Amino acid sequence: MGEQDDAKSGSSGKKIWPTVVKWIKRLLVLAVGSIILLAGLDFWEQYQREQEKERREQAEELEKSRVEGIVLAAQGIDNQSKARDIIGNTQPDPASGTQIVRGVKIYSEDGLCNIDVELRLDGTALTGIYCPNININPRDDLWLKFDTDDVSMAVDLKYFSGSDDVYITGSYSFAYSAFVNKLRCSNSLALKIPAAYSFWTRFDLSGTSTPIGQLGKGRDFKPDPCENKKNKIFKPDLSSMFEVLND
Repeated sequence: MGEQDDAKSGSSGKKIWPTVVKWIKRLLVLAVGSIILLAGLDFWEQYQREQEKERREQAEELEKSRVEGIVLAAQGIDNQSKARDIIGNTQPDPASGTQIVRGVKIYSEDGLCNIDVELRLDGTALTGIYCPNININPRDDLWLKFDTDDVSMAVDLKYFSGSDDVYITGSYSFAYSAFVNKLRCSNSLALKIPAAYSFWTRFDLSGTSTPIGQLGKGRDFKPDPCENKKNKIFKPDLSSMFEVLND
């Protein structure tokens, strides 16, 4: 009986090993296939990322060329024909009905941009920056230079709620109230617009003294005259370093 059992056991073993070897081969093929598939997917994802990077770079170059064309065309035109009067825009006071100056719009000499200096009914004070057909990136600083200053200054920008338009805020070295006073009491302002193609644009401030001085008042209000503009040098007010402006 013992010899018969051994014979049966040996026969069964011979039948199992081919099956085991066959499954091992299948598992190896599956493992190799999985590795090849994962490598292919990784290659495809990397290829897609590179393609997306190239598309983004091409789009950025196209946008830069588009904005550069707009800027160079505008700045090549005689600026004298684009001069506009600076007038305060009024809104009726809900309590008294009196027309109150709530905003002053100032256009750049090249016609590319305008700034709106606002003092709203709720007390919000801000200056919006608008350059039609040019996207401004608030992640980059806006540089400004008054003719009465020796150096330029970088300021922060924020988006208006639900809009692609931006406005100027205060920062650690920049007091908004001092900025508004400089708009009123300087002769000119230059802004370096942070766009795909950054550019300087200049604003003539010669007519801003009265309308900006009337913000929050009626047009019959007579603001105090500015001192000699050329001698009035801008000194940042660090006491307003935490001033927060809500749109």
